[in-house]
Amino acid sequence: MSRPDVVPPGRGGRRWIGIGAGLLLTPLAAVAAMAEEPSLEAFVRERLLYDDNIGLNTSGEVSDLSSRTTVGLDLVGGTEAVDVALSSRFDFTYYADEDDLDSADQSLSGTAGYRTPRSRLALEASYDRDTTRTSEVDDTGLFILDNIRREALELRPSWSLQATRLDRFTLSGRYREVDYVRSLVDHRRLGAALDWTRAVTRSSALTLAATAARVESDTTDNRRSDLFGGGLTLETAVDPRLALRVGVGVQWAETATDAAASQRSTEFLPALGLTFRPAPEAAIDLDYRRTLAASGSGNLVARDTVDLAYEQRWTRTLSFGLDARYRAQDRVFGDGATGRDFVRAEPWIGWRFTEFWSLGARYRYRWQSLDGDPEDAVSNAGIVTLTFRPAGWSLGG
Repeated sequence: MSRPDVVPPGRGGRRWIGIGAGLLLTPLAAVAAMAEEPSLEAFVRERLLYDDNIGLNTSGEVSDLSSRTTVGLDLVGGTEAVDVALSSRFDFTYYADEDDLDSADQSLSGTAGYRTPRSRLALEASYDRDTTRTSEVDDTGLFILDNIRREALELRPSWSLQATRLDRFTLSGRYREVDYVRSLVDHRRLGAALDWTRAVTRSSALTLAATAARVESDTTDNRRSDLFGGGLTLETAVDPRLALRVGVGVQWAETATDAAASQRSTEFLPALGLTFRPAPEAAIDLDYRRTLAASGSGNLVARDTVDLAYEQRWTRTLSFGLDARYRAQDRVFGDGATGRDFVRAEPWIGWRFTEFWSLGARYRYRWQSLDGDPEDAVSNAGIVTLTFRPAGWSLGG
């Protein structure tokens, strides 16, 4: 992969990410615990997976059986004006033969909101500590078997105002920082957006958005990109069974380094979403979007992503469905990223055989093609999960 040189580790980014996550999520937990009717839900899940090509390699494929134990805790609380939700996941993954792929990962997220009759002030925060074994499956498609530790912190403050019966304004910000122990490129993104949403009919609304962001990558030449854009989105409920979302946007990007002149690019960003319920027991969600994103490769990438989710409830306790993704990814500028096409398809079946216990099975197919590699990579996996989810507990007096 062609990518800029990485700044040597030692800047302390991962330490500050962990401290920032603790400073943000601890007060949210305290607020939730003091709410009028806080509640706690938990689950434990055991997953067994066999994959015949874990690293999505075209040669030297590595196959193995793994087990992953997940413990999840969700805390929800609120008052008439305040709402708080916290979610935590702790994953412990072990491989039968490939010990280098073992990891203990954590994911924490929280949302706090304050409402008035016409407005809402909110903060969303999330912290993920995982490895490239999982993170790079949806990004570069590389370094999966290296199992490199990755940490990501994201903050999303927002303020919305219902100015009139038909008009709502939303001002939002987003800060995201991603750090790797080695090999890949640490990066951060700081941005803001202003949205104006107007209800045009009882079932339709138009949203006009303006956005601005800066992306910085920790390369030796201090790569940085500025993004400015706008877009228009129409959301409409065609009938009680069908809802549509159609959007079009444009984004201007300029990147510069200490060693080279700036480069400019204009990208059109279409979007299309569909939710269809052919029957009360079935649902189809289809979503297409084109985005510009920071990548562990060290540069901006343009991504065309199609997500499909289909779920059919067979009986009260038995359901089946399909989750699928197609992503085409390419560099926005002339270096720093490898073009990639990626497909993931997962047909599944789930059975809730008691009030608290459920069993699931799925087959996972993955395919990727990387620019410069004459061969494509294919992975086949079988997955079985057992979940215990007891009734929630009320923490109120």
